[in-house]
Amino acid sequence: MERNLVPSNLIAAAFRSYATDYKWVLTAVPGENVTSGNTTYEKVPIGTEVEGMNILGLILFAMTFGIALRKLGPDGEQLIRFFSAFNDATMILVSWIMWRSACKEDWIIYLKHYREVLDILLS
Repeated sequence: MERNLVPSNLIAAAFRSYATDYKWVLTAVPGENVTSGNTTYEKVPIGTEVEGMNILGLILFAMTFGIALRKLGPDGEQLIRFFSAFNDATMILVSWIMWRSACKEDWIIYLKHYREVLDILLS
């Protein structure tokens, strides 16, 4: 989990996450023959990348970036205003998409009922 706190690549953190996998490795006692039966299995941790967002790393980066911008004072205000305007524009786009999808669903329902009525009238 600690390795996910600081992602090595922010873009990759949006798609991949670090996970620890374990592999059983056959180990023999030094100087002994493996066929004599004096072997043990050892659980060895192996780090791998898995599919999935590294939310923890992204949130920690965003918080640290925000704190750093606040520490800049007036110089950081310009970037904070930019991100605030970017957020507002994104929210407007999301509201348009939601409105459009609601209209599309109404249109699909209307067409379904129109076809049923048309079938009744024509039969």
